[in-house]
Amino acid sequence: MCDNFPVELAAAAGMLPFRLDGDPAAPAPHVQRYIGPDRNPLIRVPAFADAMLEAVVSGDYGFIDYLVVPHGRKAIEASYELLTRARAAGAPIDDVRLFYLDKSYLPGFSSSVFDRECVLALKAQLEEWSRAPVTDPALAEAIEQANRGRTLLARVNRLRISESPRLSGADAVRLYSLAGAMTRPAHNAMSEALLAEASEMPARSGPRIYLSGTPQPTPALYELVESLGTTVVGEDHCWGARTAGCPTPVRPSPLEGLAERYHEVPVCSIEFPLQQAVDRWQARVRVTRPDGVIVYVAEDDELHIWDAPDRLGRMAADGVPALHLARQPPELDREDLRETIDAWLAELSR
Repeated sequence: MCDNFPVELAAAAGMLPFRLDGDPAAPAPHVQRYIGPDRNPLIRVPAFADAMLEAVVSGDYGFIDYLVVPHGRKAIEASYELLTRARAAGAPIDDVRLFYLDKSYLPGFSSSVFDRECVLALKAQLEEWSRAPVTDPALAEAIEQANRGRTLLARVNRLRISESPRLSGADAVRLYSLAGAMTRPAHNAMSEALLAEASEMPARSGPRIYLSGTPQPTPALYELVESLGTTVVGEDHCWGARTAGCPTPVRPSPLEGLAERYHEVPVCSIEFPLQQAVDRWQARVRVTRPDGVIVYVAEDDELHIWDAPDRLGRMAADGVPALHLARQPPELDREDLRETIDAWLAELSR
């Protein structure tokens, strides 16, 4: 349910790690029926989180055998208990077995020990589910494939951030997201095929835009922004270019390298202190050399409500125009949203 998951362990266990997604703009009637009545009213849930749950409790993703709920956003973390109650309420998920993957976000040695234990617990659970041990050779191979995939996606990303971009943001985020829906060797082959055709792609013109804020599991927002003559050259959410970052370090034991990455890589922009997360974000934005930044925050996204002001302040200090789209409803096909972005882009060109 998040990128806070060591996919290499699942691959080494002979399973297909599949990352849940869904359309935030689509209705979620099964969530309202099976989950809504038991919700904690103090936890605000963005539509993209409900879209993932809808795919499960509706039975549309009936191919899922096991579901790992990671420690991340409160709205995601709470899904473990909610799905348990949904099963009791009659949701068609009797055959789906759940596991809660914990994590400490604090720096320091004690937190690294705790996170290592969490990875070991996940390994034990995967071995129980698959009825076979996760061997070091299998894990080393899975890590090698995942690291190769991250390297290839970093090369793909350079097609967007070059002086003359050759890849749209919408197409890039489609490729990134597919990494969570197919085997890594197959996805690597897809990336290699795209890179082989890079020289034949026409250069794109128009303003360079960086998207920030709420995760975008579909390319809908990208398509809207790029339909106005722009190119989205970067983003900071967990469905985008972040999939190309932070390879697993090579260690004598592949499991130790995986545990180290699990501890050190921040997810969902959760990092302490907040200043450090904003510093990292600002550095990523600068690499893309945008003409403008859109900070898009969906309604009920309690995480990015807090850091949006700091991000806007950093862009003002860098002299980069920024558009703050706060508390946005899930529906993107809205004339008022298009007009707002179009008017801002017109100001950029003056």
